[in-house]
Amino acid sequence: MKDLFSNSGKYVPSFFMMKIDSEHFGNDMTDKELSLFVHEYVHFLQSFTTIKGLEKLTSDYWMLRRMIEYIKEQGKQTVSVPINKDVLNELTKNNELIDTIAWGESSSDSFVDEIQLKDVTIDTNTFDIDGVRFMDTVILTYIDAEGKDGLYSFGTRDLYEGMAYLIEQLITKDYEHSPDCPYSTAKKVAEYYYSEFAKEPRNIIVLCDNALMFSNPGVEYVRMLQYMKEVSFLPQSPEDIYPFIELNWEVRDINKSIKIIDAFVEKVNEAREVLHDCLSNNIYFDSYHQWVDFILDNAIYLRTVNPWFWLNIVNYGYINDNTYFRTLLNMIGTPLVENKKHEYFSITTIKDIDVYCLSYFRVFYQIYSLLTEGRLMCNLLPWCSDSRCETKPDKCCEYEPWKHCENKDLCPFVAIWNHWGLNGVQIQRK
Repeated sequence: MKDLFSNSGKYVPSFFMMKIDSEHFGNDMTDKELSLFVHEYVHFLQSFTTIKGLEKLTSDYWMLRRMIEYIKEQGKQTVSVPINKDVLNELTKNNELIDTIAWGESSSDSFVDEIQLKDVTIDTNTFDIDGVRFMDTVILTYIDAEGKDGLYSFGTRDLYEGMAYLIEQLITKDYEHSPDCPYSTAKKVAEYYYSEFAKEPRNIIVLCDNALMFSNPGVEYVRMLQYMKEVSFLPQSPEDIYPFIELNWEVRDINKSIKIIDAFVEKVNEAREVLHDCLSNNIYFDSYHQWVDFILDNAIYLRTVNPWFWLNIVNYGYINDNTYFRTLLNMIGTPLVENKKHEYFSITTIKDIDVYCLSYFRVFYQIYSLLTEGRLMCNLLPWCSDSRCETKPDKCCEYEPWKHCENKDLCPFVAIWNHWGLNGVQIQRK
């Protein structure tokens, strides 16, 4: 079973962290390992080539920045975690609420192996965001393999996983069977509304991609299906879906509606700003800033020059013979990839870049999870144990990484901790 946060494969949105349960990386990977890599690499691309992925990224870093500001404002030397989200401003609170509602099911019991859909319903105006904006949700009613009825909230997660699982099935060989919920819910919803459309799996991939260009992707996915069926639009090829959606859909904000591509560029620029703001613009962090610009520039390139890049990935077939996937991989590269042996790999074509900069995202995630969830154990332990890292773990690494401030050799965590003005701050769990 795979998920954005599963054991066999893991990708953490916003923080460019990938882990796959493999012994190898690159040309030595088995078909099984390749299938895991493809699945997680799809999630990597989704995180910065879709509006939803960029919104999540921006929201997470706004939350992180606000909590750091709060610590400084309090002037306390000891901070209890997790920090209450009441310290967030209204915009950040609202963005987090929108993302949570749009995500859909997230509990462990939301993995259901086999389902048969009985009904798909859009509940309108279910959640009041700010007295002006209200969010709809999609509720699936199903029967499981034991004949029991169930309810399921369909959303962003289902589209992320539905895309990745379909692509995995189409271009890899030794892929794992995954539960219907959430890996096949997008396919089943398409079959429920428009069975003729759903016969072509590439149609579902493209529709998922289009729906992820909105803040509430699950609802937009269903509405797109309903409208296509209503006007009898059945694409002659999956590529036809892109101009159809572009002609009939716009991104709606409180006071305006704008074209999808224009909204996407706005979101890219917001993400660019918030990521650059994380680290000062000096030579020490130059590789980090180069990498951020590189992937975001490529996101705009893909959406403007080759918006059907997902179809190219699929159309070129089996991964080992897939020249387009290889070209894309060499063009964009990878985040820092960790295998089961806690070895680290990356691919980049940026000239003279120091790939050590990719570890900063692991630090960002560690501090984010420390402040928002109270997670004390440092996720950087395997990285710092790697021979390429200058500092080595000691007794405070597991649950008190901020105490490295007392040492002369700063570990990656403390280097960023100090850079953000938190040196001397101690943490305790509530």
